[in-house]
Amino acid sequence: MPLPRRIILLSFTTLIFLVIPNPISAAELRVCPSGCQYSVIQDAVNAASAGDTVRVFPGTYAPVDINKIINVIADSYDQADPRNNTVIITNSSNTQLLTTSGGSGWAWNGGPVVRGFKIIGGDHPVDMKNAPMTFEYNYVNANVSDNVSFSGGGGIVRGNYLEGAGDDNIDIDNGSKTILIENNYLYGASQEGIEIRLQDDTIAQTAVYTIRNNRLVSNGYGSSGDGIQIIDYSNDTNR
Repeated sequence: MPLPRRIILLSFTTLIFLVIPNPISAAELRVCPSGCQYSVIQDAVNAASAGDTVRVFPGTYAPVDINKIINVIADSYDQADPRNNTVIITNSSNTQLLTTSGGSGWAWNGGPVVRGFKIIGGDHPVDMKNAPMTFEYNYVNANVSDNVSFSGGGGIVRGNYLEGAGDDNIDIDNGSKTILIENNYLYGASQEGIEIRLQDDTIAQTAVYTIRNNRLVSNGYGSSGDGIQIIDYSNDTNR
């Protein structure tokens, strides 16, 4: 008599492990005259990736250009009176000292953040070259030209002490994005505290210029300058 067939059911259980990678944390790159990973701000900026912070300790440093969305921040600074800031950017020749570039696609309030520096001398020392930046709690004294320039683009200028400009403390020229200027002390420019040129070309999107809670003192000492001067052109503009 044949034996009954036995049906054996084998159950296989597959365990699936889902490995979810941890998000990559932003790095902090440190700059100081000696003993840090970097002694030159530009070298740290070049090595940084988007979202990183370059932290700069007290000392005197050479000019820097920022072409990525990072934070470049002094380790310590005086938010109430930036004249007391101890991280200095300067140069013996009349060159630009702190610029942004390559950021035409950045949002007006989404560019790099520069905070807590003392910027001395230079020709148009701080210049946003069609690349927005948040520039806050810094001291600037150019002597020969505009202290802070918007050369196209937009951005935020907040809580700074700007004085002694050979031309304007803040100059807006060919602005193409929204600009916010607030809570600054603008003192002793040879020409205007703030000069705004409303060129009559049409830009891709309406730009809004907001100027609020600034203190403008003794600007125009070198001629018949103004606290704020708005220069219009023949045709309408969407600035």
